[in-house]
Amino acid sequence: MPFQSTHGFRRRSIMLLFCAGFMLITTLMISFYTNSISRSLNLSSHHAMSVLSNGEYERFVVWTYPTPPPKDELVAGEILYCSYAPCEPITNEYALNPYYVDPRVLNLKEITKGASLHTFHEFVQKHSWFKMIHGTIFPHHVQSVALLSIVQANPKACVRTLGQHDQIICSHNFHYYNKYNPLKVDSIPPLGAKDLAFTERFGILDYQHRVEKRHKVATTEDEMQSLSALQFMPYMTEFIDQDVDLRNTGGYWFANACWREDIAFPPPPINDFKSIPALIGMHVPVNDETITETFTNNVAYFQAYNNIFGPIGASDMATLDFFLSMGLSSYHSAPFTAMMMVADEGDKSQKDLIIVADVDPSILPSTVVTRAKFLSTILEKSPANKREIRYSHAHDIIIQIAERAKVLVTCNIQLSMIAMAHRVPVIYVVRDGQEDHQRYGNAGLLHLYHEKQEWNFDVENMPPNPGM
Repeated sequence: MPFQSTHGFRRRSIMLLFCAGFMLITTLMISFYTNSISRSLNLSSHHAMSVLSNGEYERFVVWTYPTPPPKDELVAGEILYCSYAPCEPITNEYALNPYYVDPRVLNLKEITKGASLHTFHEFVQKHSWFKMIHGTIFPHHVQSVALLSIVQANPKACVRTLGQHDQIICSHNFHYYNKYNPLKVDSIPPLGAKDLAFTERFGILDYQHRVEKRHKVATTEDEMQSLSALQFMPYMTEFIDQDVDLRNTGGYWFANACWREDIAFPPPPINDFKSIPALIGMHVPVNDETITETFTNNVAYFQAYNNIFGPIGASDMATLDFFLSMGLSSYHSAPFTAMMMVADEGDKSQKDLIIVADVDPSILPSTVVTRAKFLSTILEKSPANKREIRYSHAHDIIIQIAERAKVLVTCNIQLSMIAMAHRVPVIYVVRDGQEDHQRYGNAGLLHLYHEKQEWNFDVENMPPNPGM
């Protein structure tokens, strides 16, 4: 499971035994649960077949998994929907002889809109968080949500999983799944390709070791960046500690992070294709010689990335200039948090909060202070030591900004990007004594939002961000 502790050999051994037992129990529960439902639906599925043969229902076949689909004989009139386009195995043989001629792309965010599908819509909107919660079970939840959403949205629809003809879901047997809730941590997906396993590794950068070294507090900005990267992964298998795990990491991962001192650099060689990074949204504190020397001493790693995958994405112009000075191919990608989407644009009347985050209230007008809700990305060390608390805190702030903020007043780059992604006006405040640090981190970004020089803002009637 993604949330695990990793301290001490004995503790690890106990935890491994516990996890192995938990996985076995979970597997047995999934098997028992899905098999018992299959038995319960046996007669109902036969009835569904007779209904379909009479032409009373529309027939849909769904494949939402991030793997090549199985070969299946579609019945005349069945419409195939896939979440990954094109819905086809990536083989030369298939290109010459396709067996799915015209698959359609399924947009889960759109199909789950509506009051009756609120739970499923929330699951889809906040999929980064639920990938972390559900791990490799997440794709089975997606398939279950897709099947049930189609039937719930269209009472004249019957659906099945591609490759499975023995379990057909229609409106008359939908009630078997009324209690299914993918938002719950212990939820078991009731439908899908039950025997399908996922062996590819997908990890996000983590900072557990760094937090434990700090004396008093920890910030959750890094966790926000990791959550934003998780949007672009099909599921999650592991945390990659930037200071401990990086040299031995494997699988796919995103490098969108602030790269500080003491990182375990470099990762395994690019040419081995055992550790495959996406070097996008990288921030290098260019005034910190420790980290700049680490990178310049390992320029061969970045050159190999350029040769195999292409340019490196820099989150800010200062980092871009640094990569270019190393003779590398690079571009300004901006931070990944600029693409963090967890809410619909929705009803603006619900966005009624003036949120002030990480800003000293003494520098703000009293009219703003009395109206504002104050948030902080900083946690005291005791709760911050727990990984799940840090990510939960980061996610909660993201949700409040996305769903409720009318205006955001902050000195935090990541929060500014999240607000902008959700069309929330940002008043950016440069903290006293940290002008250089924030200028470096914001290089090439300040023009995107309202920067506080003197307070001349009407927070109740803010114009859109200049960068919109």
